[in-house]
Parts: sequence; C-alpha cells; structure tokens
Amino acid sequence: MLHAYRALLCFSLAFPSLDLVRKYGGDVALGLYPFVVIVLVLLAERAAQRFAATDSSRWWPLLAVAVLTVAFVVVFPIADVQVAGRGSDTDDAYDLAVRAVLDGRYPYADLTYLGNRIHHLPGSLLLAMPFVLLGTSALQNLFWVAVYLVVLMKLLGRVRGTLLLLLQFAASPVLLHQVVTGSDGVMSGVSTLLGMLAFLHAWSSAQTSSIARWGSCLLLALVLSNRLNFALVLIPAALFLWQQYGTALAARVTAVLLGLVAIINVPFYLADPAGFAPLEGMNRISRFESLLPHASLLMIGAAAAVSVVSWWYLRARPTAAALLAMGAGQCLLVAAGLLLSSLADGTLNTLY
Repeated sequence: MLHAYRALLCFSLAFPSLDLVRKYGGDVALGLYPFVVIVLVLLAERAAQRFAATDSSRWWPLLAVAVLTVAFVVVFPIADVQVAGRGSDTDDAYDLAVRAVLDGRYPYADLTYLGNRIHHLPGSLLLAMPFVLLGTSALQNLFWVAVYLVVLMKLLGRVRGTLLLLLQFAASPVLLHQVVTGSDGVMSGVSTLLGMLAFLHAWSSAQTSSIARWGSCLLLALVLSNRLNFALVLIPAALFLWQQYGTALAARVTAVLLGLVAIINVPFYLADPAGFAPLEGMNRISRFESLLPHASLLMIGAAAAVSVVSWWYLRARPTAAALLAMGAGQCLLVAAGLLLSSLADGTLNTLY
C-alpha cells in the first residue's frame, strides 16, 4: 500500500477502540496501542503476499467464521446477564422494540433493564426482526460479519479479504467486544457500508436492471434508517449519481431515497411525537451548545463539508470517492465529539 493509505488504515483501525483500550489497559496501553496496530497492519500485508496464491486459501474464511462464532457462543451468554456494568443493553432494546412491533404496540414505550429508552430508528428494528424471531437480536452481528466477509473476498480475493477481516478484529478490539456483548455497532456500520456498496454497484452500470437499481435504493434507505448521523451518507450517494448521470437523475433518485427514509420513519414519529426516543440522539451534539454556540449546526455542517471535500479528492474513482466521503463524514462527527468532550471535561476523553 501507499504510505498514505497505510496510515489511513491504521487510523481507521485504532480510532474506534481508543476508549476500550484505555478502559481496560489505562493510559500506558493507550500510548502503546497505535504501535501495536502498525505492527499488525505490516504483518497482515506480509501474510497477504505470502499466502495469496496457496492452495490452503480456502480454509481462511472458515477459520475467520469459526473464531468469531466460538467467541460469540462462549462470551455472549456470560455477558448477557442483565446486570449494570456487564455486557450491553442494546440487544435487550432491540428485543423489546421488535416484540412490541410484532404485538402491535409502540416500540419506544418500554425501557431496557438499565432504564434506558430505546433509541434505534425504525429501520434497524426491521433489520433486527428476523434475528429476534430466531431468539435474540445479538445474532445479527454474526450475519452481517459473514456477509461482509463474502463481499471482501469478492472484492479482494479469498486470502486478502479474510486477512482484512481478521486484521480489523485483531487491531480494533472494540469490534469483537461489540459482537460478543450483543451491541449493534458492528451491525449498523457493516450494514450501512454494504447497503452503500450495493447502491453504488447497482448504479455504476447502465446494464443493471431497474429492479436492482430501485431495490438498492430501498436497501440503502433501510440501513440509513438506523441512526440519525447516517443521514449524511446521502451526500456521497447524491454526488456519485450527479457525477455518473447528471443533475436531473441525481435529484430524482435522491428524492426517492428521501421519500423511502420518510416512509420508514415518519409513521413511527407521528404515532407518538413526544415518545419518539430516537430524536434524543441529537443530544449527543446539542449538549455542546454551552461550550460552542450552534454546535449542532457547526458539527453537521463540518461533517457535510468533509464529505464533499473527500469525494472531490478521489472523484476520478467514483466508487472509492463515495466510500471515502461516507467514512470521512462519520469520522468527523465522532472526532469533533471527542474533542469537545475533552475540552468540556478538561482532560482527554476517549468516550463519545
């Protein structure tokens, strides 16, 4: 890889896990952690060069799936004990909300065992429904990781795709922590990435059928209806369409995407505007208003601007540009939140 891409990969792997590393290892571990990530990336590069052409490559995907499945089967029952400080109540929130929908009740009326309101947008409840019917929403992480692995192998080859997945879980421990505790960070991130990839693939070729194109719009709208911050993903999607097809079609497809997002979410809001807990997600940025006037608008505007600039940087490669813009916008929101949290606390804050 080019040094710039290697640095970007290291940052992407390390940044999400900073709080987890500090929580369990302290400041010393936090200081050493970036160097560990660099070593793991270099080892993964060497392994990819060594094993890419071997006959044993068919065993790599099985190894990755087996490791993650065993980790989930062993650790999740231990973590899934409704006790504060252990595990996560995210799977409980999904299970409660989905069962409420299936029973014909409002999904945001119940509280989790930690007393938290349910903040997941309706799209994520629909995505979790099959897994709740199977027993627990926590299973959705394994499903999305498996689909992600298939896509990586399709794009990069069997060995390189599997190595990238293993590298992500080894160098960014928060991913494995999310899977084994039933949290939804992996599901929401991976499903949004795959939904965007499906959309870009469907609209990148003139030979793609209309069913596939508009079906990809429905999938993208569904995965974007997971968290409020994912609304920013519409920016690189619209820029991709504008570059490929011009203003008229880009505006039409973007309007369809917005309409689908509204159809998925607005009925739940109208059913009980005061009880629609997902809107409380805005508190994560509005709480900085006292420190930085108009913090919400400034953070959203900055994230949108970073998305556009990132897309412009790689615009000669439309798909890569859209994916970079998507990641850059989300990263800016988190980085700005960490910075403002640290300023408000007067010390380094790795949790946002």
